[in-house]
Amino acid sequence: MEITKTTREAVYLRRYTELPQLIEMLKSRTITLNDPKNWDDQNDAVLLEKYRQKRELGKIFALCFTEAAETYHHWKIYGGSVSGVCIEFVKARFLASIPKNEGFRHGPVKYVRVDALSSYQNSVSKWPFLKRLPFSGEKEYRLIFKDREHGEHTAHQMNLDLKTINHIYLSPWMHKNTADAVAEMIRYLPQCCDLNVTKTTLVSNRQWSKALKV
Repeated sequence: MEITKTTREAVYLRRYTELPQLIEMLKSRTITLNDPKNWDDQNDAVLLEKYRQKRELGKIFALCFTEAAETYHHWKIYGGSVSGVCIEFVKARFLASIPKNEGFRHGPVKYVRVDALSSYQNSVSKWPFLKRLPFSGEKEYRLIFKDREHGEHTAHQMNLDLKTINHIYLSPWMHKNTADAVAEMIRYLPQCCDLNVTKTTLVSNRQWSKALKV
């Protein structure tokens, strides 16, 4: 397993997704790396496909996190529906749980200008962790799996240790009563009773609203 270097000292990795994916993750105790060809950012998909071809791999799968603190941007783009969730992992624990397998690599994404990309022509190992500069606000941390096998499989599953999860935040647009019921349901899942599940206060924070007096 190769780890790309980082100068950032983030404590958490956050994964924004939807409630059905979270439930599947918790019930199966797995986390799924998907085929990048279906990503919205096709610049990203093309670069990963070039890496796959250069390394003569059968498949390549990836999963994206952010090292950024909670932001409205991340919620709106990646968890923008009422069923959106943010899974906050303890970074050190999560990275330590990744199988010691040469197929896995992980590291922070480096954001570069279009006119600078050609300077990485001979740095093939960095290709999976390069992204266009306009996306730099994402502060992405990426996990990839290099699969030597060819076939019809479209994803790769990695075992998930629930102890790597620090907190699960529910959508800021979810009604409080619904959020309470969802949190209770999640904690009823096997081995999930101790999970910290709350609705985020991003767009409605009581401390903020009371800070200034009139």
